[in-house]
Amino acid sequence: MFKPKQRSYALEMFGSDQSYILHARSPINRVELVTKNGGEALLVAELNPSNAASSFISLPKEGENKNAEHLRQEIAFRIGVAGRGFLGNTMFAAQLKD
Repeated sequence: MFKPKQRSYALEMFGSDQSYILHARSPINRVELVTKNGGEALLVAELNPSNAASSFISLPKEGENKNAEHLRQEIAFRIGVAGRGFLGNTMFAAQLKD
C-alpha cells in the first residue's frame, strides 16, 4: 500500500547538524542534518526526549536524549559538519523537498 521513499543526497550539501525537541501530540527529540544555506533539514532520527529535572525540587522538563546527543556528535565528527548542538524546544524546521 504505502512504500517508503528512498532518496540520495550528497553529503557536501550539508553544513551542520542539530537536535531539538518538537512538541506534537507527544514531544519528540529530532536529530537533523542541515543544508549549508541553512534553509532545509534532513531528518536523521526521532527519539524520546529525556525528562531531566534541573534540581531535586524542580519539575521534570524535556531535554536532549543521550542517544540523540551521541548521534549528533558522531555525525559531526564522521562527516565533518559543524555541530549546532541541542536547540531546546523549537518549531518544526523546513525539510528537504523531494
